[in-house]
Amino acid sequence: MNRRIPWGRPAAVAAALLLTACGQVHPGAAATVGDSRISFDEVDTLSVAYCKATLADAEARGEPVPAAEGMDSRRTVLQALLVLELSRQAADKLGVEVEPAAYAADEQSIQSLVDAVGEEYADEIDRLIEVFGEAGALQAEIGADQLDQEVSEADVAAQQEAGRRYVGDYAADVEIDIDPRLGLSSDVDALFATGTLPVASSTGSLSVPVSDEAVLPDDDAAAADAIAELPSTQVCA
Repeated sequence: MNRRIPWGRPAAVAAALLLTACGQVHPGAAATVGDSRISFDEVDTLSVAYCKATLADAEARGEPVPAAEGMDSRRTVLQALLVLELSRQAADKLGVEVEPAAYAADEQSIQSLVDAVGEEYADEIDRLIEVFGEAGALQAEIGADQLDQEVSEADVAAQQEAGRRYVGDYAADVEIDIDPRLGLSSDVDALFATGTLPVASSTGSLSVPVSDEAVLPDDDAAAADAIAELPSTQVCA
């Protein structure tokens, strides 16, 4: 079953891991889900491709393409990886599996996306399709199991909803740690109820400013200049 990737939804990650006085510290981990970890490297790598794909989609639709910080794309990727990991764990608990064919996108769609963002991002695009697609397919399979049904196109929406509820209930008993520098709450109830985690940081920043110069200026022109100086992993452009 071909599934469309939700390129336009917000989400999160980035910044280096620093020792903090509160919470557990997992070197190199953007988040931990039970005994599993989601690395900063994977979130950063995938968020660049996701960001470029989002911009390409906006251009194709004739929508404005603003230069902005890459925080939203990182949050999308991090939360998608969290949902996938929790869906995998819940599926393992039930003995449920899905074949890659259940969430594969057609080759023409994949190639069109790769052409839009650049061949150098082909592996990352494949991984993003897997992340978004597998989670949806697993939730449909879990929902079908809970409803005592076979997965079917006609019933897939109801089955995915039932699966999402099951994974959300499962997640409530899993210890989830998100690096505090990412500025996100680990409120999984909100994640499965609304699709996003609440922002925990009062500024919405992915890092703690070390000086007055490290704070994004209020003036639009100055802010644009500051954004232009950021590395590619921190800018959605």
